[in-house]
Amino acid sequence: MKENKRIKAWIGLEFHFGNLYGNKYMREMKGTHTISEFKNNLIKLVKSYRHAVNESIQIADNKYKNGLINRFDHQIKLLKSADDSDSLLQIMIEKQSELIFELLGGMPNRWNQEKVINSGPNFKLDYHRSIQYTQSVGQKSDYIFSLAYRNILPDEVPKIEILREIYWRECGNDSKKFLNWFKINHPIVYIDLF
Repeated sequence: MKENKRIKAWIGLEFHFGNLYGNKYMREMKGTHTISEFKNNLIKLVKSYRHAVNESIQIADNKYKNGLINRFDHQIKLLKSADDSDSLLQIMIEKQSELIFELLGGMPNRWNQEKVINSGPNFKLDYHRSIQYTQSVGQKSDYIFSLAYRNILPDEVPKIEILREIYWRECGNDSKKFLNWFKINHPIVYIDLF
């Protein structure tokens, strides 16, 4: 049975969609939405997860990466078949929870155990693979600029405009030279960041 009520987008969700798809989309998210509109927004979000996995996961076995893509495709099918807000939200919660555990190493499968204590050792999930984040020199430079742009580096680090000047003029648009400059001039901040 189709639900006639409208769903009001929570402000956090509006900002989330704005971060993903831009200011125009954020403005469109304001207010209330039909079930169909809300469903389409959730499907768009899951498709973005699929794109992110395809573009961002660089080192993984094909079976694992394809398994993640299949999860997204299955989630989209479930969302398309949902006809009320409760179903939509439960599908999102269940599938995103599974995805997070899968990305961390593997989805626990303990349905046949009477009780599992919610503690650290029970959630060490690296039995098939381990997650490891790496940063290239360019990514580290970009991270510094991102923090400077948001004005969250310590006061002793120059503001974004000055950092850009240093990058262009002193370092010749070279991320490696800039990172070396940053290490020499702000070693404590560099250690805290990396």
